[in-house]
Amino acid sequence: MNNLSMALKNLKNNFSFYALYLLSVSFVITVFFAFTSFSMNTVMLEKISGDGRVETMCSVISLFLMAFVVFYMSYSNRFFLRRRTKELGVYALLGYRKTTVLSLLTTENFLICFGAFIVGILLGSVFHKGIVFGIAKKFKSQLKKALFRGLLP
Repeated sequence: MNNLSMALKNLKNNFSFYALYLLSVSFVITVFFAFTSFSMNTVMLEKISGDGRVETMCSVISLFLMAFVVFYMSYSNRFFLRRRTKELGVYALLGYRKTTVLSLLTTENFLICFGAFIVGILLGSVFHKGIVFGIAKKFKSQLKKALFRGLLP
């Protein structure tokens, strides 16, 4: 049995355990993608602020968000590894080498992160469109109010 088939079997047998990890990682990727794509949308940023303060604020927040993502991913990896210590001990008792176990964990983590990346990008693009739509709608209503105020004495 190779590592990929063992990883898929582990993912299938412990789906409820991995579903929490998948959802948390995909949520982090969703938030990061939505914010980053909003901060890269120059047309919307120019409409919000012409002097560059919003762009600077988005860059700073993006750095903090990236630091949070790195911290969160390392913390969640450690958390899920601690929960699997018994399973890893059984692999050691069965005679698996550390490199084989590490390869198995890497394959499982890659599969989960790939799935989370796909889900996160799709949901992030939906949230990005929602944010842009909401801001555009807000600006149109503010523009209409400003036009009506200018027309009335």
